[in-house]
Amino acid sequence: MYAPEYEPRLFDADGDMSKRWYIDYRIWNTDKQAFVRKQYTGMNKYTTLRDRRRVCKEKLAEIRLLLEEGYTAGETPAVTLGLDPKKVTVLEAMEWVAERKAAAGVSTEFYNVALRKAREYPTFGSLPLKVLTLAHITNFLDQQSKRGIEAKTYNNYRNSLNASFNYLVKQEILTRNPCKSTELRKVEASPIHVPYTEAERQAITAEILARGDEQLLLKLFRKSV
Repeated sequence: MYAPEYEPRLFDADGDMSKRWYIDYRIWNTDKQAFVRKQYTGMNKYTTLRDRRRVCKEKLAEIRLLLEEGYTAGETPAVTLGLDPKKVTVLEAMEWVAERKAAAGVSTEFYNVALRKAREYPTFGSLPLKVLTLAHITNFLDQQSKRGIEAKTYNNYRNSLNASFNYLVKQEILTRNPCKSTELRKVEASPIHVPYTEAERQAITAEILARGDEQLLLKLFRKSV
């Protein structure tokens, strides 16, 4: 399990090779049901500054990846939600979200908007969830744009994807939402529901009164209140 507030940190004694260096991090202990402190000190066996810094860089990246992938300490089996973020594909994760929403009695219509598209694009849906990035999301949405869809439809696809990944973040399946940074497109205002101007309203009222249709005027007045 990964906790952003416990980001692994290198303590290198300001480059002093005569002092002890270490990487400090926290990992979830399944026996204690709490985060416990761990340290990596293997870099101290290297005698050159170059080698020591190289090992530190490699180990920091390795520890971050392991934590993000959900590795834990302790012998008690980790409790999961039935979805392994290390193995699941994007499509499987999105289907899991829809299933969870349906089980909770929530309409899945909105989540299915992007889910249906992911099924149509196996190059996107078959991606391992753990490697999914903003670039993959952007490319997937760009593929929809090439089909000549309107901005409103594009935004629906984007928002549906975003909702699924937000849920995965809340359930701690993902550490971040790769769709969050994508931008919505400007939707042109529809002329269908443009309100009347005051001058137009007065002209309509006068015409109705001239016809003596006070019932219609009353109905219009009630709707406008």
